[in-house]
Amino acid sequence: MDRLLTLRIRKKSQTEMLIGVIIILPFLWQGISSVFPSLSQISYLIDVMWLWLLILIVKYQRSLAGNIPSAFPVWIGLFFVFTLIVFALNYQSIWYYLWGVRNNFRFYVAFLAFAYFLNTENVEGYLKLFDKLFWINTIVCLFQRFILGFSQDNLGGLFGVRSGSNGHLNIFMVIVVTKAIVYYFNKKESIKECLLKVSAALLIAALAELKFFFIEIAIILALASLVSKFSWRKVLAIILILVGIVLGVSLLEALFPEFAGMFTIEGILANSASEQGYTSSGDLNRLTAIPTIVERFFSHEGSSLIGYGLGNCDYSSAFEFLTTPFFKAHSWMHYMWFSTAFIFLEMGYIGLIFFLGFFVLVFACSEKASRKNRDKKVHCQVAKITSILAVLIAIYNVSLRTESGYMMYFMLALPFVRTSGDGSKEVQVNQ
Repeated sequence: MDRLLTLRIRKKSQTEMLIGVIIILPFLWQGISSVFPSLSQISYLIDVMWLWLLILIVKYQRSLAGNIPSAFPVWIGLFFVFTLIVFALNYQSIWYYLWGVRNNFRFYVAFLAFAYFLNTENVEGYLKLFDKLFWINTIVCLFQRFILGFSQDNLGGLFGVRSGSNGHLNIFMVIVVTKAIVYYFNKKESIKECLLKVSAALLIAALAELKFFFIEIAIILALASLVSKFSWRKVLAIILILVGIVLGVSLLEALFPEFAGMFTIEGILANSASEQGYTSSGDLNRLTAIPTIVERFFSHEGSSLIGYGLGNCDYSSAFEFLTTPFFKAHSWMHYMWFSTAFIFLEMGYIGLIFFLGFFVLVFACSEKASRKNRDKKVHCQVAKITSILAVLIAIYNVSLRTESGYMMYFMLALPFVRTSGDGSKEVQVNQ
């Protein structure tokens, strides 16, 4: 005789394990593969996890309403249908398309899984784990810098010492600092805890030459101030953190004199909008990437609306047959260094609207959720700030397309998880 088990029991045996791997593995595989390159393929274990979660979501779709607005699966579904239409119009290879789906839609599957299968107790546990990993990461960064001699792009802490490791590090520190400031403003964390994390993050950002982090932390501070109520503890924190930012910038410029003046308006525009490109070799730059792509690649009317097709500009460092002819011909333009440029090439303006619109949807639904459930106010504030930062990071680099992106989508899902102990959200399934 079949016996009934609650979905909660099923989650403890399957979904929590799968989600745990997705959240934790990005902290491990980069460092492991830096020391043991032969183990770099361990990252594909995450693909097994999110595919398994996708099967569970489809299987129990009718029972997984939960707190997540229906707008999310609808938006993601429409985005997917759009990519299928463009694939039919710009067919090159089914393998290119499937690789593109993997590289872009895995984060949406993870987002839905976080929202459907986790509860507030689970997410608080992961946030506490992030805090512990933050201090471990700080120690590892200091060891890498002062004992092993790594710096700049190669200083990644737990995320390894390969070039670009600091991009993963940036996302992680943004997450921890956002949570720390918002929690302090809402009296859920002491000023000592908050300032220690912010100070450590500013120090590591200077050592790792994370120039953008100083802008990000100023934005976090401003947004956290706007979404929370006025208090004198907030004023004190704002003053102290601003002093910390000034000191951090001074340390960065002392360590790397070539970046002096980088944080002026003129310096920011010269660095991000130069017509000479990011490397001054005629490649793309952050703020001019899209108009440059339109000028060089989308001469036919309407082509900029749909792009070349999902996967048709992609590449793989592990599987040569997944590297497209477009990448081989135009990789020198470094479009793969910026998420928005990459997406625009493959999916045009419509795809870019779907991609960035997802973050707008998170912001809007988080605002609505905060009014509906005051107990989730803090999580909603974190998600709203994270959604804005996600847009900026997508313009700044390509880290949202890497495994570190799972951490960002985890934070975006916080307002939509079940409230712990809410039995009304549990359903029964046959086993």
